[in-house]
Amino acid sequence: MQAIETKYLSPTNAQSSRIKATCEGGSITLSWEHGLDAFENHKRVAEALLKKLNWNGLELIGGGLKNSYVFVLVKKPKPCLVEAAKEALAFFSSHNIRPNSEEKDPRKSLKAALESVGA
Repeated sequence: MQAIETKYLSPTNAQSSRIKATCEGGSITLSWEHGLDAFENHKRVAEALLKKLNWNGLELIGGGLKNSYVFVLVKKPKPCLVEAAKEALAFFSSHNIRPNSEEKDPRKSLKAALESVGA
């Protein structure tokens, strides 16, 4: 897998502000979208590069550096696994199942897993 770096390109006499997304597989440059904030603009262009390269089934997680943003690619969780985790969490919660003192509480693990995928 490759990381995607995005950089802001200042306007010139010939072009407006732009964002350029680059990785080893290629690059793409798109105009700044004034209705979006900086992070949303950078993520939008990184997602456009994903689409251009036909990298399907992946999700971007990113953050800002001093002069750019960097996005890493993670596999999207399968919906059936997310639903199974939600059902298991509901079961443990409704049946008031508590672990022994030496065991890890499964509810905490399930909650953390669901939060990590935005569910």
